[in-house]
Amino acid sequence: MKSIILLFTLLFWAISNEASGQRIGVGISYATSNAVGFELLYLKDYRHLFKLGGAFQMSDMRGKEVENQLANYGQTTDGSGESFFSIDLGYGRVIKQKWIVDGELSIGSNSHYTNFIDRRFSDDGYHIITARESVVGVGVNGSYMINENFVIFTGFNTLKKLQVGLRMIL
Repeated sequence: MKSIILLFTLLFWAISNEASGQRIGVGISYATSNAVGFELLYLKDYRHLFKLGGAFQMSDMRGKEVENQLANYGQTTDGSGESFFSIDLGYGRVIKQKWIVDGELSIGSNSHYTNFIDRRFSDDGYHIITARESVVGVGVNGSYMINENFVIFTGFNTLKKLQVGLRMIL
């Protein structure tokens, strides 16, 4: 029920602000680093685009995260890897009527992990985070406005790598 009220409130706000040249939107993206991104957009005067979003990298972490490996836990390793999440802030500018160029700053955390095999855990194993580090990335995107409500974009970010996505502006 709360989500329906929030949706109608956002829709009403978007319709009332459209007359003043201000619009809101949402976006989704996928990157070659196997990261999925989501963003909230604010388009002001059909010239300036502000965005707040986030991304998380899908990984092959096994089962439950364990802080300390106990003696009766499985000891056989089954690979290791990295996984990140980030908060993205961006600003863009509409150029040539249908084209948008935007930059983004990504701030987040990168986790290094090791998987272990143990049939007693879900996903037949568990993982231990071996290191965490703060990460910062920058990126640039180029967008094309298909119509006044849909925008496709592609770009590059030093964390997410090559990304493509779709934005819907209300």
